[in-house]
Amino acid sequence: MSALLDVIMSVIVGGLIVITIILTIGNIQEMNYNTSHMQDLKFLGNNLIEVLDAHFLESVGRNMGSDQTILEATKSSFTFKSRQEPGSADSTVVISLEPTPDGFRLDIRQDGVLMTHPNPSFLLESDEIFYFFDANKAETYDIDQIKGVQVELKFVSKNFKNESGSLKYQLSFVRFFRNVYINEMNI
Repeated sequence: MSALLDVIMSVIVGGLIVITIILTIGNIQEMNYNTSHMQDLKFLGNNLIEVLDAHFLESVGRNMGSDQTILEATKSSFTFKSRQEPGSADSTVVISLEPTPDGFRLDIRQDGVLMTHPNPSFLLESDEIFYFFDANKAETYDIDQIKGVQVELKFVSKNFKNESGSLKYQLSFVRFFRNVYINEMNI
């Protein structure tokens, strides 16, 4: 009888060890996926900031002289004009958020042409990303008073278990529109 109990206990202990190993492998897979996905999220976020800041927001009002530069400014969209060269045709840039079932997609259009290639697995959590300010750094949405913007990007993505919004990454930056200052001073 004691030999039978020893065999039963060995089977139970062995089964627990096998279950522990299987669960550990599953947890390692989940951690690896989530860590890899977070690295992709950070890479995408940093690249998006580079494109948004250096290629678009830096050009707000470039070579516009006294012409109206900022056309629309809300917490979820920003429309402005710039010129590549003095006297060249105006270029209109629209930065907006498009709702999706799992979040908001950032679209950047220049003269109606989509300039970003949004990745559907990386979305923004909130539709409020633009916070405009005047020369005194007070928040304003009056297009005649805007001198800069703070952009807050809160990325969300699905995790290993396909749960929406469980992986998050936040980036924020400030851009002063120096071309707007220069245009106002008629330099």
